Formats: sequence, structure tokens, C-alpha cells
Amino acid sequence: RIFSSSSLRAKETTEILLNGETDSVVYLDPLREISLGPWEGMLISDIETKYPKEYHDYRHSPERFKLNGAETLPAVQKRGVAAIRQIVDQCPNGSALVISHGTLIRTILAFYEGRGFKQLPSAPKVDNCSHSIVEFNATERPTILKYSDNN
Repeated sequence: RIFSSSSLRAKETTEILLNGETDSVVYLDPLREISLGPWEGMLISDIETKYPKEYHDYRHSPERFKLNGAETLPAVQKRGVAAIRQIVDQCPNGSALVISHGTLIRTILAFYEGRGFKQLPSAPKVDNCSHSIVEFNATERPTILKYSDNN
């Protein structure tokens, strides 16, 4: 089964990945990227100038990141982990392809690793179009087999 973020960017990636064969794809809003409120559409240089503390926290101290109108990382993680749990429940004896976004993926992987938000900056980067593989077992904690194309 195939699941994708409902964002236009993810839909376009999904279409390219599947050579246009997207009839069976389930598009889910909970797989969308973090909502950054007033930062949406801004250049990073402008964000750094207008929101220096918030930008610093987002990049270097994500456990402290708060921006009026934006999602927090714990909220993103909760949303993402819940979406993955629903997907796993829908595919009990099979596999699923999930197309999503970097911050959402990093917070989900951090959850399965037991990595706190304070350690998120030291986590491996999730590159665009990279893939991670997580194995789910009913009796054990999920195992990350591949993290952003790295073993």
C-alpha cells in the first residue's frame, strides 16, 4: 500500500516516483510537513533577520522552539507517529510506502529511536528524496533498518 502527504509537493514527488500510477495512493493530511505559520513562504535569510531567537531555537535547540502560529515539534511528532500507527494497522501483514517530509520524518524516527528533541540536531539529516526503512513487529519496538539512505 502507498500513502503520501496531501501537500502538492509530496503529490508531485509521488507521481514522479510511481510514473504517474497514483490511483491507489492514499493521501493523508497528517503526513504533511510542519506548519511554520508566519515563516511559510519566507526566505531563510529574512527569517533569520526577523526571528533570530526562534530561528536559532528551531535549528539548534528544537526542544525550546516556539513560534506563534506554528506547530511545535512535539505536536508534529505526535501527529506523525499517530499517522504511522494507523498505516501499520492497515497493513498488518505487508509493507507500506510512505511519502512525506523531512521534519516530520525526523521527528518520527527520533520517537522510534528514543531520541529527545534536544538531541534532534545531532540526528542524521533527512535528505530530499532519501528513504528510510522501519520494521514493525507486534511484540517489539520498531527497528530502524535504514535512516535516510544510511545503514
